[in-house]
Formats: sequence, structure tokens, C-alpha cells
Amino acid sequence: MNESLFVLGATSLLGSWVVKKAITYGYRVTAVSRQDRHRSERPEVEWLSGDLNSPPAEMIYSSAPIIFCAPSALASPLAERLIGASECLPRRFVLFSSMSAKTKQASTDPDERATARILVSNEQVVRSFSPELQTTILRPTLIYGGRGDRNVEYLARRSKSWGLFPVAGRGLGLRQPVHAEDLAAAALDVLHSDLTIGRTYELGGAEVISVRELISRTARANGGRARTIMLPSKPLLLSLRVLRSVGLFTWLPVGSFSRMGEDLNVDITDAIADFEYAPRRFQPPTY
Repeated sequence: MNESLFVLGATSLLGSWVVKKAITYGYRVTAVSRQDRHRSERPEVEWLSGDLNSPPAEMIYSSAPIIFCAPSALASPLAERLIGASECLPRRFVLFSSMSAKTKQASTDPDERATARILVSNEQVVRSFSPELQTTILRPTLIYGGRGDRNVEYLARRSKSWGLFPVAGRGLGLRQPVHAEDLAAAALDVLHSDLTIGRTYELGGAEVISVRELISRTARANGGRARTIMLPSKPLLLSLRVLRSVGLFTWLPVGSFSRMGEDLNVDITDAIADFEYAPRRFQPPTY
């Protein structure tokens, strides 16, 4: 293939998978990151050190596609810079956003509602530069598949230490965990489908499971315990808010408990049809 490709946020969980996958697809990868320590890990990849508020000229004045895996708050100012380099347009741009843009809009946690607003705002700004910036937006569900996923990894470590999980209600809300490698493949595949230009896709894995099943299978795979304590939702949420107000358990997101009874799975039919999206069933890794 030997096409050029820029990967932004290349040292993140998603970005590192995109870099690895792009190499197998035959791309010449230029990875952009603020962290110099990763440069020697992939000698076949050209690494550029760059703050996305002031991106390297090699990326701005190029027509190569970009896969954006960095925090989405940085996407809209970058898009404006790309539009300014008009001689390099049109240009393909794949933006990883998050399902939080949708699921956290009505959260009981004001911080989560603010996160949703930021995500939606950045998606709208990037999308507004069409057709010069030929954008595809990907909204993953619960991501796993490596160190730092902050989802399945947290469950695995908690199962080895306490093995005790408070669950709001019955914990039967549906989830659709998706492996980061499958998301990387999706980002690369949309580049070769004109059907995806201007579209937003919600991406989950091939299997839909309950919150309790997610906890149980992750614990078993990691040799831990998965004892769930089912608590009435309203008293639990009220207790958490009181504890957080006095500085306790501030790391526990209240909103995530309030959604334990909600189904957060997505329809991947369009993704399958438009770019042959083929995610795997849930396979909890070991940590």
C-alpha cells in the first residue's frame, strides 16, 4: 500500500493499536505524540513530537489522512488549522469521540453533563468543515484491550483486591464492550469507504452482556472474586453524593452507578454494511 497516515495521540491505548494495525495494513505511519519516550519502540514508525495546540507543519501541510485518538477537546482547533492549509484539501479525518456524548447528556453528575457537552461541541465543529475535511466520527462504547483502559482493567484489579462490587439496583443494564484493536481496524477501514464520509458510527463489540456478567467474567479471567452487592439505587446514589461532598470516594463516578440499570448497547448494523465492521465477542484480558 505504502500510503501515508498520521496518527494523533499515538501513545494512548487506542492510538497505540492504530499504529500497530496501520503497519500491518502497509501504511507509512507518522505518529504524533508529546511523549518522546515511545519513539524507540517502533523503529518503522516516524515519530513527531507535537502539542496539538501547535501541531507540526509536516502534518498541517500534508494531504495524508489523519486518525485522531487524542482527547477530543483538541480536535476542533486542529480542524481549524487544517482548513487554513487549503492547498492540502480535501482531506480524510477520522475522529474518535465517545458514546459519552450521548449517554452522559442527562447524567445526574454535572461534571459528566459537561463532558457530554464538550464532546458534542467538538464533533459539531469538526463536522462543520465538510466537505473540505471529509470526516468520519466513531463513538466507541466501553473500551478494553490494554493497560489504561480504565474500564475492564479497573474491574480486574478490584476483583483481585476486594472482590466486592456495589451494584445499583440489580445491575442488569446491558453493556457492549469493544476491544481497542477492533476499533483500530474500524478507523483504518473507514478510510477506504466513501460511504463513511460525513457519518457518525456508534461502535460496540459483537456481544451484549449485563453489568453483573461483565464483572463476573472479568473477575474469573483474572483469578479474582466477583461478589456483587445489590443496593437500592436512590439510597446508594444519595449516600455517594454525601460522601463525595465531604471529600470521600471522590474517585467513584456517581453517574456510572445511576446508569447501571440502563441499556447502553448500540446498533452496529450500519458499520457492518458500510465498512465491514467485524468486532470480536467479549474476551476479558488478564492484567
